[in-house]
Amino acid sequence: MTIKEVTEKLENNNVYPDQVCLKNGVFTVKWGYYYHNGRTPDKYCAQIIRVFPLVTIVESGDHFGSFKGGKSVSANSHFFVKFKP
Repeated sequence: MTIKEVTEKLENNNVYPDQVCLKNGVFTVKWGYYYHNGRTPDKYCAQIIRVFPLVTIVESGDHFGSFKGGKSVSANSHFFVKFKP
């Protein structure tokens, strides 16, 4: 599976991440935020499992970073889900 394939499959299932990365066979999917608005890492894990039912979730979480305008999703606050196909 490639980053492009993962991104396309997510978007075809109405899941729109801000960033998809691949390192050492583990995909990391990130959604940036300024406010939580009721969202949690568990909700994003459920979305990943719905789209890819056979993957193994390695880690998920909520990275809090102070706002840095114009910086990457990784540098700012974001939810993430790491999984292996």
